[in-house]
Amino acid sequence: MSHFSAFRRLFRYLTASILGTAADLFFLWLYTLFVESYSATYIIGPVFSFQIAMLINFTASCLWIWPDRIPKGRKHHFWKRFLSYDIAAMMILGVKMILIILLERLTGWGVLLCNLIALTVTGVLNFFIRERLLFSPGSFASPLEIHDGDGIMGIKGE
Repeated sequence: MSHFSAFRRLFRYLTASILGTAADLFFLWLYTLFVESYSATYIIGPVFSFQIAMLINFTASCLWIWPDRIPKGRKHHFWKRFLSYDIAAMMILGVKMILIILLERLTGWGVLLCNLIALTVTGVLNFFIRERLLFSPGSFASPLEIHDGDGIMGIKGE
């Protein structure tokens, strides 16, 4: 592992997650001040607030949590990673939405408490997806390699 220990990465992830959670809850609360329907409060609002938190967390992931795993100067790697991050975030959002509605139906709790619990559960899942898949050292490696014998660059697998 690089100069980032597993503990340091986890600590940074938790710190960024707290900021993302705070943003998620703040924007959801703000949204519920203006909208009162069930579908807007329990579906549209959480989707909106989650997207804002996702942008905050992606930025923190690239610049602070896993900066040593981001190839420098390769914009296509950044955008591929962002697309993968967004797809994974949407899947996590689906799990979060199911948990919010399930918790509300089973307990009768308000959307903010249900959202906080769902964020906690999905946050653990999110860390493992990001650590093992999205920001793993081998993810989005260059398709080019230099062959040992002749020093010629070629496509991997040739």
